[in-house]
Amino acid sequence: MKKKLAIFGAVCGVAIVGIVAAACSFTPKTSLLSDDNYRGVVEETGLKRIYVVLNDETWSHDSVDGDLWIYAEENDALDDEPISTIEGGYNDAPKMHLIGRSSDGSRDDGYGYGLYYFDLKNEYNYIQIKNFAGEWQDGYNAKQTAKTSLGMGSEYNALWIEKGEDETAVRNINFGYVPALTSEQLAHVLSHEFIDSCSPNVHNGYGAWKQLEKIFISQNLGDIDMDTVVDAGETVGEKPLQTTLGELINALAVRSGNVAPEYLVLYFEDASWWQGYNVSTSIYAYGPNDANNGAWPGVVMTHLRYDSDTSHNFWGIRLDVSLYTNIQFVRAGYNNGILEDWNARTADLSLADIPSGMNMYSIVNSTASWYDNNPDNVVPGNWTAYVG
Repeated sequence: MKKKLAIFGAVCGVAIVGIVAAACSFTPKTSLLSDDNYRGVVEETGLKRIYVVLNDETWSHDSVDGDLWIYAEENDALDDEPISTIEGGYNDAPKMHLIGRSSDGSRDDGYGYGLYYFDLKNEYNYIQIKNFAGEWQDGYNAKQTAKTSLGMGSEYNALWIEKGEDETAVRNINFGYVPALTSEQLAHVLSHEFIDSCSPNVHNGYGAWKQLEKIFISQNLGDIDMDTVVDAGETVGEKPLQTTLGELINALAVRSGNVAPEYLVLYFEDASWWQGYNVSTSIYAYGPNDANNGAWPGVVMTHLRYDSDTSHNFWGIRLDVSLYTNIQFVRAGYNNGILEDWNARTADLSLADIPSGMNMYSIVNSTASWYDNNPDNVVPGNWTAYVG
């Protein structure tokens, strides 16, 4: 039976199949979900994790075990020349780690054409990604991205890569989008060896919860089977020590000092005038105690599809409604890696006022309304039901 993410509780103690382990050294390590002793202080490591989705099949692969390399450098704000570069420099850029890849090249696979990660030192704030090892050669523009700043728009360091304007142009690199994963893929990511659910580290332990939640869970618009087994572990007598996806998600949230989220999936339908080169739709959510889902204009929604018959786009997001009371949809775009408000927005909308059975805000029948710092210039729309 499929279960929505909203079903699991916010308490630390959860039911475990089998016995409860007493230390993280026991197997399976993810089965220690009811031990409150592991809610600790998040440890800074001096590292930040970069996740990259290869979103375009035309970037040919040279190997089956991973084929992206990452070059990074530290730049002074007033100087384009690097202060320091990752060890080895551009020609010896290290290979990124592959988590998953579509087995048949289908874009319907939640990994896109490859999901990768790499841990960078915090001081590195410019990156370039390429799909070849060694030095740059003539004609290699299309085999690398432009140098990109890890600025304010990349708070959670999720990037995606797709082809450029033509077959010879450098690849585009953008922030904030990861395809929706299946339950099995999500379980694979959250229980992968690069994440230690018993470690407080901010890059590879439960201290990374906010990054994991923003990239892999809130962006995931499909049904998630919370009973998917993450870790089968050992068997004690006839009882297996196993952990489900729901238990692992709950444990990661609680150990990091956060409440397990309560999600609502929301959709947005734009109008043709809203669109433009590199235009996205973001959602800004806020609530009590100054809670918000990121600095204005919020978080980019997942682009679901373009309807060529009506010339509009559909966007979606999974929003933690336990934190927020109000939202606004914003026309937005990236400028040098920073997400900006691109001068159009809906009215302030109360989550409590969404009509029953409706989950999509549509502006498809609206005319252009540019905000221009005038509160009266909000874009009108109406709530309806999304049909995929």
